[in-house]
Amino acid sequence: MGEPDGAGRMRLRARWLVAAPDDVVEGVDLMVEAGRVVARVPSHEIHTSTSEPFELVDLGDVALTPGLVDAHAHLDLTDLAGAVAPGASFPDWIVGLLRARGAATSEASSAVARGLERLATTGCVAVGDIAASWTHGELDARRKAGGPITRTYLEVLDAGDDARGRAAVERALAFLDGDGAAGQVDLLGISPHAPYTVGDATLDALASGIASRGNGRSVPLQVHWAETPEEEAWTGGRTGPFDALLGPPQGRGRALDRLERRGLLGPATVLVHGNVPDDVAAGTGRNDCGGQDDEPTRIARADASVVHCPGAHAFFARAPFPVERYRAAGVRLCLGTDSAAGNDDLDMRRELALAAAAFPHVPLAELWGWATCDAARALGLGDRVGVLGVGRPFTAVAFATAARSRERVLDELVRERPEVRASWIEGRQVVAQRSPR
Repeated sequence: MGEPDGAGRMRLRARWLVAAPDDVVEGVDLMVEAGRVVARVPSHEIHTSTSEPFELVDLGDVALTPGLVDAHAHLDLTDLAGAVAPGASFPDWIVGLLRARGAATSEASSAVARGLERLATTGCVAVGDIAASWTHGELDARRKAGGPITRTYLEVLDAGDDARGRAAVERALAFLDGDGAAGQVDLLGISPHAPYTVGDATLDALASGIASRGNGRSVPLQVHWAETPEEEAWTGGRTGPFDALLGPPQGRGRALDRLERRGLLGPATVLVHGNVPDDVAAGTGRNDCGGQDDEPTRIARADASVVHCPGAHAFFARAPFPVERYRAAGVRLCLGTDSAAGNDDLDMRRELALAAAAFPHVPLAELWGWATCDAARALGLGDRVGVLGVGRPFTAVAFATAARSRERVLDELVRERPEVRASWIEGRQVVAQRSPR
């Protein structure tokens, strides 16, 4: 990875500038100074209103974009790629993963570093990462890796032990309040892991702890939600594969109800997977929070986000993702890689291509937004990544392109996994400029 160079003055020239999903232009240079975009100027203009001199960096036939944002990952599982087969049921895979994790010899911090490097080399500039075990050293490793900006969600679970859950919540909130959080307090969040690992007592402690902070700051949350039919059957009191693994449910009602009742569903909440939302109209919903709206409608009303992970979806051969239900409700959708243990790669270009193949009716600009500005907003990083705008940090990726039309640019970016020629994060070069192959 490149050395910091954010203090320089650069005039970056690319064939295409993709500043946002609806802002794709040809023949426009970006002026960058001290790690920020200070102007956009036509490429043919020799003189500009900005201070001179600026080093001209001609990137050639590339699309200069804000870079990709991975809304959900488990980077500490990077070294378990290929270690666990999908299994006959999701609980079977969980058991296999726990065994593989217990037998792993590599440190979590080194696995995270390798995951961040893979994301960086494939055009990712920010990631929402779940930290299963979070020592000061592991958090510091994420900060020092020098790759994508990392929103780290401290995983909290109880697995049926209320005391364990309350202690985890207390410790997580202490980290968020600056108790030695390795210099990245503003990039921490909490992940009450999933409905099947977090009971009502733990959610009560989390809601109470957030409310007692009293400083008006929202706490970024990320929750695995409605991932499988087996999970929904178990939380609904019906029998299934989760019974043998977990025993009786520790929470009452559907997961979204449990979050909403406690004020844990809002703009800072990211719901991961969402493959089997309820459908009140079809009689499958049990909304005990008032009204008869289905879950996508309630998520949209709360301004929460849903992350779809196409690679993981394919890995587990799941039923089609209900994308139209979320789009019709106005839910903010994002894309993520999940983990190397349950996916074939940590590559957001692949996630985009899989999404485009699965949802051919969704406009390319909308899909691009799912992996850039929408994902950035979901992670609370919308002021740092997701858009290349004047006055904003220069966080960008140069993707190789042969496109000669505006329509073709997005087609290549979304469908064709273009080569990464260079990348910068807040002015610091992360992937050094590469010559065309």
